[in-house]
Amino acid sequence: MATCLSHRDLAILFQLQEKVSLTVSQIHKLCFQGLGRDSAYKGIAKLKHRGFVKSYAYDFGRFGKLGDMIFLTKSGFSRIESTGLIEGEYRYKAPPGLIVDYAHRIAIIDYWIALEQDASRNPDFELAGFFPEFKKLPNGKGITLKADLPSGEILQVRNDALFILRNRHTGLEHLFLLEIDRGTMPIVTGSKIKVANSQNLKIRSNLTTKIEKIQNIFDHWQLAIQSLGSRFHHFKGAKVVVITDTAKRTLNMLQKLSIRACYKSQGVFLFSHIEEANQRALTCRYAVPHCTGAYQTQKLIAAS
Repeated sequence: MATCLSHRDLAILFQLQEKVSLTVSQIHKLCFQGLGRDSAYKGIAKLKHRGFVKSYAYDFGRFGKLGDMIFLTKSGFSRIESTGLIEGEYRYKAPPGLIVDYAHRIAIIDYWIALEQDASRNPDFELAGFFPEFKKLPNGKGITLKADLPSGEILQVRNDALFILRNRHTGLEHLFLLEIDRGTMPIVTGSKIKVANSQNLKIRSNLTTKIEKIQNIFDHWQLAIQSLGSRFHHFKGAKVVVITDTAKRTLNMLQKLSIRACYKSQGVFLFSHIEEANQRALTCRYAVPHCTGAYQTQKLIAAS
């Protein structure tokens, strides 16, 4: 006999299946609006007891224990799958034993949640898809944009996420690339973490290098977009959303980064900081570099 779960229990399982991992704070924001934080703890504890979710503590040596991440168990996946709330092509994936970029992952999911909730209240635009780097696309591939040039040179860049906004009235879709920039991260201890971090750095770049890579990919967009599934092939271009850790760093990056005139004139790059974006990701005003050397501000939906 199937275990009886409330609508809120199923909502938690669904959010974990969709977003892969969540903190207690994120589950509270998603599923316990208007209720105290204790309600979230009790709800998660009940699902743990039934074997549907599991928490993992990530300890970064002398920097102390970070908040637990909650993951779906195989039993939890089977339970939510039996409700028909998820599509058949998704398969259960065991939680990772180590997450080097813990804060980075949380920042990506925080923006995802903010964008999702802001779009749910917006009469004109909806979030048609959010594809983070730590989750495969439905076709089993990652979100790396890659272009094999006739000269033999290979261009590639993996953003922190891709997301699609759709006009509710016309159905017109707009593609965005997300970059989370948290500045210099603390060096952690432990040999296992150091090895994983070294491997991670082979993929990641600092923001200056990443912006240059993105512009190179944009120079060969039609080749690059073919590296993704057919879901993305109709996009003729994309915007880039850069979220930094503070307003001060946003201003510093606007002055420091080298963005070509053609992409400035098109308003391709949009900047904000975590605190503001997590309040109103869709409708807050983003800083957009201008050809004059200054910057303008505009809403994300206006820029699309």
